[in-house]
Amino acid sequence: MNHQEFLTKWVGKRYRETPQLGYQCTSLCKLYNDEVNGIKWLYFWWSAINWWNLKWNLQVFFNKVEFAQQGDMVFFNITPSNPYGHVAIVDSQSVILEQNGWQWWNSGLWPDAIRIHSAPPNVLGYMRLKSTVEDRVAKFVEKYGLKTPSKSQPYSQYDTCIILSLMDQ
Repeated sequence: MNHQEFLTKWVGKRYRETPQLGYQCTSLCKLYNDEVNGIKWLYFWWSAINWWNLKWNLQVFFNKVEFAQQGDMVFFNITPSNPYGHVAIVDSQSVILEQNGWQWWNSGLWPDAIRIHSAPPNVLGYMRLKSTVEDRVAKFVEKYGLKTPSKSQPYSQYDTCIILSLMDQ
């Protein structure tokens, strides 16, 4: 899925990882990176500002960059009304894709739904994906001497076992 397909699928909707967490900005960024970049393993603890400060496993997949481009994650500093910070996906220079960006009620409704909106001015920084899914697949295929996978046909169960057995040697 690409950026535009993600927007078409999700803008105006809401997403939560678990009922206990509510509809968080961090959940949207994890979902975006799962569906667009093929990264299912992003984690953090407690808040967007904590994610930025501690990085958790962000540095495995992303580099800090000075200037934003579409698809980058953008982190925002805390404010008097929001001690948790905020994280979103860059759509264009001053426009972001966000969830829970208005009242921080975690309801995912109305202005807290997934939306395209003007970026606030309190940017901490940007993080850009180190490599695309295609780059990672090409490197993996080369490393294990596999045939180039088809984008239209799935691997058979046997092909998958071959790949997994190579990693188990």
